[in-house]
Amino acid sequence: MTVDKRIWKKFKTGDKAAFSMLFTNYYSYLYDYGKKITQREDLVKDSIQDFFMYLYENRENLSEKVYNVKAYLISSYRRRLLSDLKNVMKIKISSNKDELKAIHLTFSHEDIVIHNEEKQYTSEVIVGLLERISPLQREIIYLKYSLDLKLPEIAETLSISYQVTANHLSRALIKMRNEFAESDVKKSNLGFYFF
Repeated sequence: MTVDKRIWKKFKTGDKAAFSMLFTNYYSYLYDYGKKITQREDLVKDSIQDFFMYLYENRENLSEKVYNVKAYLISSYRRRLLSDLKNVMKIKISSNKDELKAIHLTFSHEDIVIHNEEKQYTSEVIVGLLERISPLQREIIYLKYSLDLKLPEIAETLSISYQVTANHLSRALIKMRNEFAESDVKKSNLGFYFF
């Protein structure tokens, strides 16, 4: 049993230290993901607080068998944040799954690690490439490469099938790879990025 699963099990029994560990371990992941969905920092922070309070108050009703705590929390938080956005902004967020999948994540140069000036240009090219793929493909890439989720966990988070997730990831990487090949950035500068 992993450390996260042990913490989850203790949390389910009402252990406040375990609850605190969940909050501490996952707050930054949820915050970063929330900021990709909306730039309203106050809403992101409030929704994380409310999300964790909901978890604590309803811990007895939560699943005992969580395969991946991180994926479970990200998936649950995503639903919570979308609900909060709908309520706060008085916007209509469709229940149509295709529309819900198309959250417009934004990437900044700070999202791509830059070690020196030569890589600055590479970073700009990659940010440009990310802007040329669909919002769903951007979100899949973010979940995979920034939050380290596996394809089944991404599929569950986005409420789409594994195959659809794999297809979107593959198409995004192929498109980015092809467009990158046309750029004047040396392939060796890609280093630890997506290819």
